[in-house]
Amino acid sequence: AINDQTAATAATAEDLALEPSDDAAAASESGFIQQLRNGGVPMGFLVALALVGIALIIERLAKLNLGNIAPDGLAAEADALWNNGDHEGVAQLAKTNTSALARVLAFLAENREADYIALNEGAGEIAAREIQKQQQMNYWLAVVATLSPLLGLLGTVLGMISAFETVALAGDIGDTSMVAEGIYMALSTTAAGLIIAIPALGFFHFLKGRASQLALELEDASSHLIIKWFGKGAGKGA
Repeated sequence: AINDQTAATAATAEDLALEPSDDAAAASESGFIQQLRNGGVPMGFLVALALVGIALIIERLAKLNLGNIAPDGLAAEADALWNNGDHEGVAQLAKTNTSALARVLAFLAENREADYIALNEGAGEIAAREIQKQQQMNYWLAVVATLSPLLGLLGTVLGMISAFETVALAGDIGDTSMVAEGIYMALSTTAAGLIIAIPALGFFHFLKGRASQLALELEDASSHLIIKWFGKGAGKGA
């Protein structure tokens, strides 16, 4: 009986130890939801912007890489086919790849009878256009980073208007709790706007730098093949 009583006491103590933790977690979750609600309409737009920003970052990190711009081994494989006189093989190789370098290879194979200057300019335009597409996708992250603090500022203004409207209707500010809700809304939306904008802006500049680096890789691979295939002393092939 004593053992049973001891076990029951220990179980009760364990339950009491766990209850504050569970209550704290529930209170934290409830507080977060309440913050979103207190933020009003601007907070709703900020949440939407945050989701868009996360989706853009994931998509950009997945797509903006060497494999989608100038894959390793593609230039060497195309060069081997070209040296064997298999120009159609180069064209087929380019069709089976979706990278920017593959589009340059397809252009060179299809227009191999053109002069060196035209090929160089055409390949350069294709490469620039492909990099521009990547930069345009990065640009949307800059939009998120720009709009987020502005929406936060809008929430701040609306919150302060609400606070002073409450004071004006009451005619007395003796009770500070009357303006607390409006000020809380103002501060929460401002913080949310900055929390979204700072990482979005950081990733934008990071991805912009990565796009510039990949552009150099694409330019080096394209220029090397153009000079080797169509430069002085190189046979254009029939």
